[in-house]
Order: sequence, then C-alpha cells, then structure tokens
Amino acid sequence: MKTTFAMLLALAVPAMAAASEPVDAAQLANAFFASKAAVAGAYEGKSIAISGTVQKHDENGNGEPLLLVGSDPTDTYVTLRFVKSDEAKASALKVGAQISVTCTGDFKALPSGKDCHL
Repeated sequence: MKTTFAMLLALAVPAMAAASEPVDAAQLANAFFASKAAVAGAYEGKSIAISGTVQKHDENGNGEPLLLVGSDPTDTYVTLRFVKSDEAKASALKVGAQISVTCTGDFKALPSGKDCHL
C-alpha cells in the first residue's frame, strides 16, 4: 500500500528541476490540484524554474502585476508575482509569449511563484 502511494505521488509531483531545467507551469498546476500537500512539500519556499505560455495579465489586491502562465487558455495555470525590478518587463509581455522564470515556490493556497525573475 505504501509503495503504491509513493508511486502515485511520484507521478503527481514533477521532479525537482535544476535552474536550467524549468518545470512546465501546466504540469505543476495539475500536480498541485492532484496533491496540494505533495507539491507544497516539494516546492514551498524553494527556488524553482517555471516555463510556460503567458495566458493572462492580472493584478493582486495591492495593484502588483501578475502573470497567469500555463500551456493552454482553458487549462490550469501558475500565478507568478515578480520582483519590483521585473514588474515592468512582466507587464510588457504579450499573451502567448513563451517564458521561463525563476521564482520562490508559494503553494499555500494556489499554484504560484513569488519574487519571480525573468
């Protein structure tokens, strides 16, 4: 039983990637919704490289820009919050742009990255 659970968990959580090997945003989001605890345990507070397609621009309650990044507009996505020095660059990205960023994992409530660098 424990072996089966471990195998399922390994499938749900994308392998920790080196900075040069980004984790796909849509896969990361899907893994989060399959096993929030597993993804949070693997990535919360850790540096993670995330890649994907800009799906939407948004902002948080403080007016800080956010990017919603995934692989398809109808799919799940990761929300990215940027360091102040990269906010303008992030805001200038067009929907559909392919990006790769390095962030600190923030998986308390939703699949997201904070303090992201382009």
